[in-house]
Amino acid sequence: MTVTIPRVYGFGVLLLIAAVIVFYYLQNQPNRIGGGISFPKACWLGLALFYWYFLPPLLIADKRSNNHRFYIGLKIFFASMLLRAAAELYLLYGNQAWHYHYGIVHNMLSLIILTVLSISVRNNIETPLKITLYLMLLMFIGETYFASYMMLMVKDGYQNSIWFIDNAAEHRVNNGITTALVLLLTLWLLIFYFQWITTWRKNEKKANNTSH
Repeated sequence: MTVTIPRVYGFGVLLLIAAVIVFYYLQNQPNRIGGGISFPKACWLGLALFYWYFLPPLLIADKRSNNHRFYIGLKIFFASMLLRAAAELYLLYGNQAWHYHYGIVHNMLSLIILTVLSISVRNNIETPLKITLYLMLLMFIGETYFASYMMLMVKDGYQNSIWFIDNAAEHRVNNGITTALVLLLTLWLLIFYFQWITTWRKNEKKANNTSH
């Protein structure tokens, strides 16, 4: 089977769905480190991993945009996310010393990177890629709100052991905002597939016809 951009994207979406279901089930087992998690939050986590860790290298490998600044900025963003992942996993599951303000600081850095990138390419980039950048910006605004919420609503003594919110009534507004963002991001995953990913096949056919 030939590896193509559409197939990799489709595999990523299926992996996202499976990961969300499995993580939601496992995280809600008794005495699970990090505490229970609501389904909207599990979906948000899966979408964040998809948009921040799966999609950037796929777009970099795609290379259909003529804007070189887009790829440079995307590489910088992805490198910063890899550094965050390494630090966060160690601080969460290693010595359990993660604190929400670490994430907020990196969110601010990511907002700066994506804002500079969006401004620098706004007049010379394909619309689906532009919208994707804007949505990623929105995600970090949302993530900053969520981290701030945890800092304010979770007692200091539990901030190294409770990382998620569950379905409790006190979290209704937070889960509602999360649900709205999840629906928006999921809808764009579908639109992006038809607006950008599937056009890879058309370009590939054109290239093959030209070479012949």
